[in-house]
Amino acid sequence: MKTFSDDLQSLHAESRILLDQSRRLRSLCEQARSEAAALRAKSRAARIGGPMPHDSAGAMSQPG
Repeated sequence: MKTFSDDLQSLHAESRILLDQSRRLRSLCEQARSEAAALRAKSRAARIGGPMPHDSAGAMSQPG
């Protein structure tokens, strides 16, 4: 039979897992925002015919 303490420990473990997942998702969101900003800058530069900004997105760059 589960006790109150067991339930509390179980909830604590679940909350730690959810917190870790939340941190990973937040990090991925920030990375996606950064890559989107770099792509917008490239697109803007291409439209106006200006110099292409340095590709800081890394993963989104195409092999040369």
